[in-house]
Amino acid sequence: MNSGSRPHHRIQYDEQFTLLTLPSTSKGTAKVQPVSGVRINYLDYWSIDTSKFRQASVEGKQVPVRYDPFDWSVAYAYVEGLWVRCVASNYAKHQGYSERQVIIASEILKRKRKLYGASTRNDASGIVEILQSAEKYEELALQCQQDLATQDVRNMIENRTNLQLQTVIDSNRFSSEDTDNEIEIDNIDNDDLDKKIEPYGSEELWL
Repeated sequence: MNSGSRPHHRIQYDEQFTLLTLPSTSKGTAKVQPVSGVRINYLDYWSIDTSKFRQASVEGKQVPVRYDPFDWSVAYAYVEGLWVRCVASNYAKHQGYSERQVIIASEILKRKRKLYGASTRNDASGIVEILQSAEKYEELALQCQQDLATQDVRNMIENRTNLQLQTVIDSNRFSSEDTDNEIEIDNIDNDDLDKKIEPYGSEELWL
């Protein structure tokens, strides 16, 4: 058989699948600092479970990391066999910016500093300033619009998943509660059911 449904090959679109498909840095790991956490793409991230990064077995160690390309403020670190969610310092300031926006803002910052003879080293505060004034830079403003469109698509996918799950739940509830009950349909005229449905004529379609 070269075609057909293969249910055993299906992959659940859930949190685990999403996490495992997130990108990592070129190095793939980051060092756990006892005060600042792990640094990924110019930002320091600290574990949601604050005790995770304070363990002696973890401090100073390189751990695998991943980040959310659609939200600069969220990352993950693999600590003692578990993926731990981390958030950036000053979360509200960095929330919602995509990886592409950060890359473009970083390049703009480099050009500005080179033009004015300053150091070309990037930092989070300089990048945030560029991001907050995105409308001044055509390429960054365009990327913001593209990211909004991408977000709409992602929301559609997630809503569709939730809708399918709710449909299954409702279907199970219906079958369990109403199997032995008579289903009543109101507000239907039997005479209407007997009427023959005539197709539209060509002249009616063009009215």
